[in-house]
Amino acid sequence: MSAEKIKVKQITLIHSSGANDVGQGLANGVIAGTKEIVHSYEEADQVLAKWLATNLPGHYNDVDWVVTFEDGFQKFGSYNLGKPRDAAPEKPNFIDAITHNSLRLISDDPEHKGYQNFVDKDGKHRAMAQHVLDTYDHGLDDQPTVGMKL
Repeated sequence: MSAEKIKVKQITLIHSSGANDVGQGLANGVIAGTKEIVHSYEEADQVLAKWLATNLPGHYNDVDWVVTFEDGFQKFGSYNLGKPRDAAPEKPNFIDAITHNSLRLISDDPEHKGYQNFVDKDGKHRAMAQHVLDTYDHGLDDQPTVGMKL
């Protein structure tokens, strides 16, 4: 039996681009700099869905995020909220956003070898990604992480 993974303490979401970036005003979108703090991946998806509903047609909005785990470890990144013009709106998936590159890095799928060789020439990033996925709860407990195919 594997050890219990370290749980999420809080997730900070910062809408880093929004209505004021395109001169549309409050009624047409979330103002850049809007910040929400939640405590689960499900709550993060709810905030992202709320913000996505305010996206201007054809615009991406950037959301910076920080996931803080119970032991103080932090993971940072950015989420592109929305799809290109004329595409149907996406349903936010925060877990995918925070794990996608790590899973590509540890994948045994030959399709990801080019990415792996570009990002991780010496194998250290792959080892770190595996350690972080194995140690911290990313909402993937029902999925294997070693050699995962995407």
